[in-house]
Amino acid sequence: MYTSYIGRRFLTLWNARTGRDLSARQFFDEELHPLFFAHDKYLQWVPNSPFAQKVAQKDLVLGTTAATVQLEKLHRNVRDLAPDASFVIGFPAAGTTGTTSGQVSGVGPQIAAEDVYCSWIGGALGVGVSGGLTLLIDQDEVLWTLYEGWTKYRALLGQRDGLKGNQIDTWNGRWLTHAFDLEFNPRQPLAGFDFDAALDTKDGSSALRTQAWVKVLFALATTYKQRLTAYVYSLAQTNRTIGFVPLELGAVDDMYQLSQQLFQLSPDIRDWQKVTSLYETHLGFARACQLGSIGLAAIEPAKLQEYLP
Repeated sequence: MYTSYIGRRFLTLWNARTGRDLSARQFFDEELHPLFFAHDKYLQWVPNSPFAQKVAQKDLVLGTTAATVQLEKLHRNVRDLAPDASFVIGFPAAGTTGTTSGQVSGVGPQIAAEDVYCSWIGGALGVGVSGGLTLLIDQDEVLWTLYEGWTKYRALLGQRDGLKGNQIDTWNGRWLTHAFDLEFNPRQPLAGFDFDAALDTKDGSSALRTQAWVKVLFALATTYKQRLTAYVYSLAQTNRTIGFVPLELGAVDDMYQLSQQLFQLSPDIRDWQKVTSLYETHLGFARACQLGSIGLAAIEPAKLQEYLP
């Protein structure tokens, strides 16, 4: 359950940087739940979880909010029930025949309550990319950058009535690409972030488009020149696990260095941001993962073969 590992990694990092000493449940109650679920529009959708279920009117006693009732139900489930996908992020569904039931064992895993809450933290740190897949990246600055983006997403949801919620993975992909850009200004974190260009709008409603996977790689390569390993998966109507995939970011950075040498006399093409905005790959991300690692071969430009003898 890699979401729990990433969640615990981030919690350790958060405690160290803030000087606090919260448990996973305390972090969930004090930091994650108020930001993600204590609003009309959520940042994340977890099917069949207490936050996806309507609260009965009889449960809304004087002074009790629906968010409080849902939170209390989650705590009861963690305490009393065998773990399943309805309250443990990344776990299979209860039963053995559902499309989200996978490798279910009669032995039954023993999951500590803290690991359950860590799975929610880790699940909120997934980076969504084109092709419907999500990456978990075990690097301090990646995790911290994604965390800092949560409040930006919440603010934008509050400012735009027609903006769809529940897209934290998609937002993370967009935010990571922006925040790792060479021109990113931490004092003005939204400067240069063309949010409207990332939206699909129809009939007054808007939704974020998933970031192209190669743009996420280019962004990572501005900070990391070595190999990183990403855990690649998808939690949807059918769960899908690609597994651990090496990201050869040194090779990706070579593409940047090559462009600077080839196009020295063309300022427009030497503008790496413009190059990456137009860049499309020959392979989708799932197919690229089948190469064994993501490097130069994986980021072959679309239609390149048409120009080769």
